[in-house]
Amino acid sequence: MKPYRISGTFLMGDAWSPFKKEVAAKDQVDAVKRLYSDLGSKHRVKRRNIRITAVEELEEDQVQDHLVEFIIKGGAKE
Repeated sequence: MKPYRISGTFLMGDAWSPFKKEVAAKDQVDAVKRLYSDLGSKHRVKRRNIRITAVEELEEDQVQDHLVEFIIKGGAKE
């Protein structure tokens, strides 16, 4: 698993809200799928209402999310 940081905006009510989210995934496609799933389940946002502006692969020392850090260091098996 590799760490990725995805940024963009999503429609929340009548306004577009910016986001930055770190995820652990096999590749960029898997990272985007995980983001869609996460935002959809937590905020009830449809995929068509999410606009991704950047997907970047991170080095291990750049990760800020503790859960993502735990996953990429082998603490959790997926």
